[in-house]
Amino acid sequence: MNDDGSARIELAWHRIAQAFVAFRPASPSAEADTLSMSQWRLLTLLQQFGALRAGDLSQRLGMLVPATSRLLRDLELRKYVSRRRDPDDGRATLVTITAAGSRTLKSFQHTRRSALRDLLEQLAPDERSQLVHHFEQIAQLVQDAADQGAPVAHRAPRS
Repeated sequence: MNDDGSARIELAWHRIAQAFVAFRPASPSAEADTLSMSQWRLLTLLQQFGALRAGDLSQRLGMLVPATSRLLRDLELRKYVSRRRDPDDGRATLVTITAAGSRTLKSFQHTRRSALRDLLEQLAPDERSQLVHHFEQIAQLVQDAADQGAPVAHRAPRS
């Protein structure tokens, strides 16, 4: 174990990530329960950033373009995303979340946040506050490192 705690933090981070994948409270929509965490992340990115190119989605998801294309194909069949030509570059395609995709995502987020809130109520209020503070700090540190060009292991090549 490193004295700086980095190995313990990395292990805890992976345990949290694995638990979040498994943490799937029952959704009001049976179809929503069939979406993968990668598909939820993709919909969340589109909701957050608006129209994105498939290559940019791949990069933000940390996935290869072919894997992202499979996710998009499935979400398009479900009518959760749509694709259109990029008006600035006719060779590129922009992906947007549809109204149906937004409704499904909001329902999923509400259900998941409610279940997470129930779990976090097991912590004291000051512990919850500290947890949020530390997660925000870590997110900012990682974002700053990425913005400064620090190597990111799963960064997909730009397409």
